[in-house]
Amino acid sequence: MNTLLDEEAKAQRAVQIGRLHAEIGNREEEMESLQNAWRDEERIEQLKEEIENLSSRGAFSLEF
Repeated sequence: MNTLLDEEAKAQRAVQIGRLHAEIGNREEEMESLQNAWRDEERIEQLKEEIENLSSRGAFSLEF
């Protein structure tokens, strides 16, 4: 009887571990997405600064 209970406990534990691995994978994907968005925001700010610099030198005029 103990062996059957031990095996069931191991199976439940394996399911829990599998769910945790899946959750970790989801969190890693979310983190990567947030990092990409942050880099995009930084790049947008850099491009705005470059455009403002070009505009201030009379290359062209743009407003944000």
